[in-house]
Parts: sequence; C-alpha cells; structure tokens
Amino acid sequence: VTYAMMLFTAAMPGVINQMMNEHFTEFQKMDYNIGFRTPVPKSAARDMEHLIKADSIEGKLEYPFELFNGSKTQAVSIIGLDRDTKFYSFHDLNGEKVEIPENGMLISENLAKALDIGKGDLVRIKSYIPNRDDAYIQVKGVIKQTLGMNAYMEIGAMGGTLLEKNVINGVYADSSDPDIDRELLRASNVSSIMSTADMRSMYGEYMTMTLLSAGVMMIFAGVLGFCIVYNATVISLGEREMEFSSMRVLGFSKMEIFLMIVRENNIITVLGILAGIPLGYLLSAYSSTAYTTDIYTIDMSPTWGAIIAAGVFTAVSVLLAQLATYRKIQRLDFLQALKNRES
Repeated sequence: VTYAMMLFTAAMPGVINQMMNEHFTEFQKMDYNIGFRTPVPKSAARDMEHLIKADSIEGKLEYPFELFNGSKTQAVSIIGLDRDTKFYSFHDLNGEKVEIPENGMLISENLAKALDIGKGDLVRIKSYIPNRDDAYIQVKGVIKQTLGMNAYMEIGAMGGTLLEKNVINGVYADSSDPDIDRELLRASNVSSIMSTADMRSMYGEYMTMTLLSAGVMMIFAGVLGFCIVYNATVISLGEREMEFSSMRVLGFSKMEIFLMIVRENNIITVLGILAGIPLGYLLSAYSSTAYTTDIYTIDMSPTWGAIIAAGVFTAVSVLLAQLATYRKIQRLDFLQALKNRES
C-alpha cells in the first residue's frame, strides 16, 4: 500500500508537465488567440498584418454548438482550422499524428467519453443560431487533448455545413511584440485577446493545489511505511524475545541480530514493492478517470521514472524504520529477558 501511494504521487509531476508544457508547446503552438465581435471574410486575416507585428497569422472559425448522441448531449466549441495549420498538432490515442479531415471532424478524448462515441459514429449537431437546421457529421478520429473539450473541422467544411462559407471570427498569431494588446485596441472588431503565456500561468496557479496535495500524500505514505515496518518489527521482537536471548547467550551480538531482522524486512519490502506495482497502476487508472473533467483530461500512467522514484521513497521510509528499530534493539536487555523466562 505504501508503494502504491508513492507510485501515485510520484506520477503527478509527469502529469503536470504533460498538461502544462506539452499542451502549450506541442498541441497548441500559437502565441495569441484573437477573437472578433462579428464574422469577417476569410481574406481579412491578411489585414491583421497591418495592425500587428506578427511572424505568422492564420484565420479560425470557432462557435459553440450542442452535440447529441441519443440521449447524451454536450455543449462544446467546434473549431475550424486550415488543413495545413501550423498552430495545432493532433495525435490519436496511440500517439500517431493525424490530420484534419476534409469532411467530418476530430473530437477530444473526454468529449468522446462524454457522448460515448468513437471513430465512424455520426453526431447530431444543433446550432444556437436561430433558423438553423441540425446537421449530422461523422467522427473521423479521437485525439488526445489534456486541457479543454473541443471538436475540430476543416474551416471550409465547417463554414459550409454549420455556418457560412469563407468566413472567420478570429485569428491565431505568432508574435514577439510586447505591445500587441495596445495595437489591437485600435481595431473595433477585436473582442478578445488571449495570450498563451497568460493561460499557461493561470493553469499553473490552478494546479498548485494539486501538487501540494500530492506532496502531503507522499509524506503520509512515507509515515505509513515507517509505521508498518517499525510496528511489525517491534511486535516481532516481543514475540521472539526468547529466541533472540538464546542467540545472545550463544555469542551473537546485537548488530548480528539486527542484521538478521533487516534481511527479513528487506524480503518483505521487495515482495511489497512487487505487489504494489499493479496496485499503484490500478490506483492511477482510477484517479485518471475520477479526476478527468471538462476542464482537463488526466492520464496518470506511471513512467519508469515514477516507478523507480516510488521504489526509492519506499526504501527510504523502510530504512528510517529500521534505524529506529536498531535503537530499540540497543536498549533491550535480552539476557535479563532470558532470566525472567527461566524464573
């Protein structure tokens, strides 16, 4: 149990790294996400180059819709992107890179679970825009997305099926200009400016409590391991007091008796770690399901680094317990115990 809890907590830093670094450096690659108040022609994306100093600009189409699969429903934003977009990188659940399909859509893993759908299924899409008929779109793939819940379509297909052709309602931009916010204030149609760096900082603050909880859990897991080994050893000393007293009479030193107990505890520790590995995986798998929300998707599959770190932390807690046991043995008078037993 100690090792399983250690493995669970040792896997947390990897989860935070995946959520924060991978999402904002590998999945989303834009510096700024700029939204417009009203849709504009797709060609208007080039006009942004006159307003801001940007290395790259790409139009987007993002609207909220309600997705249905039978009785299950979920409100999400569908994002329309160019097929050759440089601001997103999609991978399926096996880690294979996937492209935006010409027709159909890609959906995030948590959306697929919420609607109980998969690749090849048809999804009914209801628009919040009045007088729009429902549309049926096929799921062409399920992708990994740690933060957020979305569906993705080719921007032309999305406009033609769900909205209007050749329109955008925002752009993505790469820019190192620190005054980009001030420059965009001159544009009357700009409604929002989201910086990836600011979003990353916001999520970082949000996950601070999770890291603190993991640290507290690791401390309690270490205390648990210490108590189990120390109490088991003390009980063993009491039950085998006559045996150890006889060994002292035969010439065994207290150190030799202690090393014998250490070897026994080491065997139990190794067996405990081996049994704790599958238990830790089960705990991590359950936590992945329990902690996944609409805001983020957690994959707590332990890495080799986490497995080794959990083993080291468990061994340290056992070592501290054995050191406490050594002090206990040094204070025991086995010969006196033998006299009391004979009397």
